[in-house]
This record gives sequence, structure tokens and C-alpha cells, in this order.
Amino acid sequence: MGMPLLHTDWTAAQALALSDNDNRYEVLDGELVVMPPPSWAHQVAVEQLYLALHPYVREQALGWVMLSPSTARRDRWQKRHMYQAFGTAEYWIVDPHARLVERWCPGDERPEVCSDTLTWAPPGARAPLRIDLTLLFAVVAGERE
Repeated sequence: MGMPLLHTDWTAAQALALSDNDNRYEVLDGELVVMPPPSWAHQVAVEQLYLALHPYVREQALGWVMLSPSTARRDRWQKRHMYQAFGTAEYWIVDPHARLVERWCPGDERPEVCSDTLTWAPPGARAPLRIDLTLLFAVVAGERE
């Protein structure tokens, strides 16, 4: 879990100016959070999602694929509320251990929970993207290549 430092009102520029070491930093609502290194399962899940999303987003000219490392508690509470307040169309929380994806939209009090297939049809896309989560999580667990 990330540990907040006592100083508040941090900016992204201040975080980027910190020494280049093995720590990862994140600024949330002015709070600097030192993040632990991600687990192997997390890294593989990020890789697999990127491989599924990047070609689709590029082909459909939808923007950029960004996957941020974090902790489950921050993802489910602080980040989720922040993204919902800003009107982010969809916010996904990927849980490789439970083998599911929580999909949050603005105004949601509960997520849509996807465990077999994640279908994404963003505005402007000509066709939806379907991600086989069963296969993705099998790869993450080392059960398939």
C-alpha cells in the first residue's frame, strides 16, 4: 500500500522533481503517495490489457491507453470518486486475484462486475471491443501463454 507523506498540496511537477530512485510517486488531491513496486500478477495483467486495448484504441482513433499502478484501496475509493466527479466515462478496476474487472461510470453506486467477457463500446468507435477475461486471467496466472 502507498504511504502518504505529511506535506500536502503537492503538484505533479514537484513529484517529478524528486530523486530518480526505485520509488514510484503519485499525487492525488495534493497528497504525494509513495507506491510500492507492483506485483508480478499486476504487471502481467497490465501487459495483457494493454495488448488488448492498444490496437483497438489506435484503429478506432479513440485516444490513448493509460494504465496506472496503484493499490486496491486507493483505486476503489479515492481515485474512483475523483474520476466519477470529473465525469470519466468509464473507470476499470482490474483484480487479477479475483479474476474480474469492476466497471464504474459516473453516478454509479455499484460497479458492473465482468468476469467472463469485457465489452467496451466507447463513443465514436465503429465496433465494440470484446476482451476474453477468462483467457486474460489464465495468462496472468501462468496457466496459458
